[in-house]
Amino acid sequence: MNEGTAYRPSVRTIRAFRLWGFVWPLLVTVLAACSGSSSHDGGTTTSGHWDKLPDMPAARSYVGVAAIGDRVFVLGGSLGTDAAAFDTKAQTWQTLEPLSSGFYMPNVAAVGDRLFVVGARQNPNVLTYDDQGHWVQRTPMPFPDGRGAAAVGVWGTKIILAGGIIPGLSNNGLNTGVRKVDVVAYDTMSDTWQTLAPMTEARGYSMGAVIGDRFWVIGGSTNDERTAAVQVLDLASGAWMDEKPLDYTLSSAAVALLDGRMYLIGGVMSAVGTISQATLLFQTDTGAATELAPMLTPRFACGGAALNGHIYVAGGIMASAMNFEPTAIFDVFTP
Repeated sequence: MNEGTAYRPSVRTIRAFRLWGFVWPLLVTVLAACSGSSSHDGGTTTSGHWDKLPDMPAARSYVGVAAIGDRVFVLGGSLGTDAAAFDTKAQTWQTLEPLSSGFYMPNVAAVGDRLFVVGARQNPNVLTYDDQGHWVQRTPMPFPDGRGAAAVGVWGTKIILAGGIIPGLSNNGLNTGVRKVDVVAYDTMSDTWQTLAPMTEARGYSMGAVIGDRFWVIGGSTNDERTAAVQVLDLASGAWMDEKPLDYTLSSAAVALLDGRMYLIGGVMSAVGTISQATLLFQTDTGAATELAPMLTPRFACGGAALNGHIYVAGGIMASAMNFEPTAIFDVFTP
């Protein structure tokens, strides 16, 4: 199975693994490990630095992460209903009221000072977190089977979701879900849904962000293979456009917007399934990706959010001995 163009792993990647037959939550066997050097269109620097913070209360992967005020919220994922928040001032964790149902691979976003969980794999429910610390039910997604691992962006009062997965086998027989083409917008003020122009190809595990009136959907995987594709939805005109693809495939990375710039962190990189340690500054004007100071621990299926000049990255799946497993790691990148 061809999953993309050849890639020479960088020194910022500690191991490479073939993910054939990967079915979460089963642990899989490491099949390959490699290191070397590489270059990207944007170049490589040591800009910025990472710092380790107190671990989360429990290990988890495929989490939803968003930041409001001085807190970073980590929601759902492999622990289902679990919800926690990190106080960046006190440097402590707080366990929150559990989510009303299991949200695996949730779509999470902050709109102003409000926090939303907008569906997940096999879960169409939509929740918002109120001032009393309770989860309040909102209008569900227009998909009874939900959507997990969708590309997520915030445009004004709307949360945009593109693609995502539902349970099932991909075309190559892997139990990683069936990717979808649907694109929808949830208006957090009116509590209503709108259908937008679908993507040209079904994708899941992509990274998403809105900058200005453009919704970027980067990488991920189709029902056949991981992809380096970059597409943009012009939210004013409603039209999709192809942009320059990445130099290599990338999926399940954390994404964060800081000062109008997009960062892609970790993920599954390249055709052979490298667990990435890279911190990439994605330049929307050129399509180049500049590699900054590497993560302390390479992992995928993690979540990220920017707050007060920092990017916080929670959880994910890392390599341990000869297996993959979720982690409680929580760390912060300062550009």
